Amino acid sequence: MAALKAYKQVPKEIWVLSLGNLLINVSAIISFSFTPFFLIAVFGVSRLNFGIIEGIVEGTSWVIRIVSGALSDIFRRRKILILIGYTLLTLSRPLFVFASSVLWVFSGRMIDRIANGLQAPPREALTADYAPPNIRGLCFGIRQACGWIGSVIGAFVGIIAMKLTGDNYRLVFLISAIPAILAVLIVALFVKDSFHAHNQEGKLSFEHQFHIFELKKLPQSYWILTAVSSIYMLARFSESFITLRAESLGLEKAYIPIVIAIINLASAFAAYPAGFFSDKIDRRLFVGLGLFMVIVSDIILALSSSVTGVLIGSLTWGLQVGLTQSLFVTMVADRAPKNLRGTAFGIYFLMSGLSMFAASAIAGWCSHYVGHHAPFYCGFIFSCLAAFGLFFVSSSRKGSKQSKT
Repeated sequence: MAALKAYKQVPKEIWVLSLGNLLINVSAIISFSFTPFFLIAVFGVSRLNFGIIEGIVEGTSWVIRIVSGALSDIFRRRKILILIGYTLLTLSRPLFVFASSVLWVFSGRMIDRIANGLQAPPREALTADYAPPNIRGLCFGIRQACGWIGSVIGAFVGIIAMKLTGDNYRLVFLISAIPAILAVLIVALFVKDSFHAHNQEGKLSFEHQFHIFELKKLPQSYWILTAVSSIYMLARFSESFITLRAESLGLEKAYIPIVIAIINLASAFAAYPAGFFSDKIDRRLFVGLGLFMVIVSDIILALSSSVTGVLIGSLTWGLQVGLTQSLFVTMVADRAPKNLRGTAFGIYFLMSGLSMFAASAIAGWCSHYVGHHAPFYCGFIFSCLAAFGLFFVSSSRKGSKQSKT
């Protein structure tokens, strides 16, 4: 009954953002699932070089987020940045379709990830702007769950497309542009900026204008949280290494998206209840459970000797992502003042991006020189360090008071 009451309080803007996120993830996962095999099978890229490529493009994506977040605070406009990001992602697809060299694919991945970086902080800030404080965790959980549901749909569409096209990578990449186009249309037509939502005169609804010196208003609890999240992200290398692990143990390439589907389905399953209950219980408990799950998944994936083991490891990996990812951003929203939300998310994503770059580069080196199991041992170590760091993170209830200022 309480869940239904909270569900009815979710603003319609959250649902529109969630639908756009769902569609963009359908497109992203179709492309993401087959890119490593396209590079390795068609262009002969080594796993080491693939890890470096993934580290560069993913790191760039997360670095660009600080620019995007700050711009959304400076100009007080979130929608335009989301729209530019979705449009760029759509325009990156032809580079995969007509790729004649690794540079084309690298450029496509780079544009795709820059687009992702542009839209992420304003999207999260807009979600925080519209989310009522008493159901903030639920709103982020819904938005995140819809994104993961889109990833599951994308994975199965990818499997069907590969089967129907006879493993035609280029045609599959072309198909991935369709949901991205729909996402652009939804954002353009139905998403509204929040700054005028509660101001009858049409003026900026926030009292303070952004200034660089206002960064000192970000509380210490925010910086500690960001540091712990960055350590955790050192264990969150690209999920392509899980698919490569599955392929090395005998999973056919056409069925690789099943791994991505399991991860995202488990994430979607965990995100909604974690968001709902985190509005009532200390969010740190769920983050701690998520860190425990990533430790378990690293052990399973490192020791697995069969595809079944990798699938089980993928399930636990997905559960930990669902428990941690939406709650980390919710905890950022709890701690960030309204007029610095975009910047706060940008800095958070920048630090996460630097960690992700390092994580993918380390995973690529380990996979190439040690074996496909090796990246997961490194992930285990960093997860344990992040779990220790969580003891220094203050309660979200304290942070939420700061976010109202």
